[in-house]
Amino acid sequence: MTETIGSQAEIYSPKEVIFDSYNALQMEQQCERDFGLNVVEYSKTTAYFSPAMKEMKSAMLAGRFSAENCGGGGFHGNDLDAIELYNSLSRRICHEVPSPSEASAWLQETNKQRRIHSRRVLFFGYFIASFGYCLFFGGSATDALLSGLCGLLLGSCEQLLEQFKVNQFFRTIAAAFPMALLAYALQAVGVSHNADMVTIGALMILVPGLLFTNAMRDIIYGDTNSGINRIVQVFLIAAAICLGTGAAWTVSVSVWGSVVPT
Repeated sequence: MTETIGSQAEIYSPKEVIFDSYNALQMEQQCERDFGLNVVEYSKTTAYFSPAMKEMKSAMLAGRFSAENCGGGGFHGNDLDAIELYNSLSRRICHEVPSPSEASAWLQETNKQRRIHSRRVLFFGYFIASFGYCLFFGGSATDALLSGLCGLLLGSCEQLLEQFKVNQFFRTIAAAFPMALLAYALQAVGVSHNADMVTIGALMILVPGLLFTNAMRDIIYGDTNSGINRIVQVFLIAAAICLGTGAAWTVSVSVWGSVVPT
């Protein structure tokens, strides 16, 4: 279940695995019969809790789900393939009830089946996304190429900081700052004539559009707690983008002055 939720399964998917595919009463009875435990699973958007009780002694396992566990997609995307794989594994375990060692072997097999994109594919995605967004917002072909270059820099910063488990807020600031600074530097040396278009094209990679859409969906469906959590994430990411690009703007103005577009 941890792998299922950690792969960015929606909260409804774990509930389905726990309560629908394997009836909650059957699960409790099996835990009590086989292990002498009274187990209740409770999960929410960012954490899970697994209290267990035996002979009036209780223990609890608590953990935090990280969006980076989605299989190399960063904090924007959901690894739908991984969700399907781990949901299938959960149902198989519930249905066949293997031994712990056998279940662990199944988990290792499932991990190997996950599709993990190479860094070449990831950086190509950074480039082509920046290139396309720049054209979409009215930039020229030259602007789009330079925006793709800035997107590669942004992607490099994100991938590097992700390896060190840097907080998403600070990672966004650290990625936006050098990207915007490069865009302004390219205009300062005369290579680019629309630093704003170059910057906007690359910045769209950081915009949490999917996160905002999911937040509104949760609120509309009545999942207020989940929706508010996501909305707060959106605002924090937006603030981080502003701080990063604003800092780059300030440095550019102090160094190149009027070269920076106004």
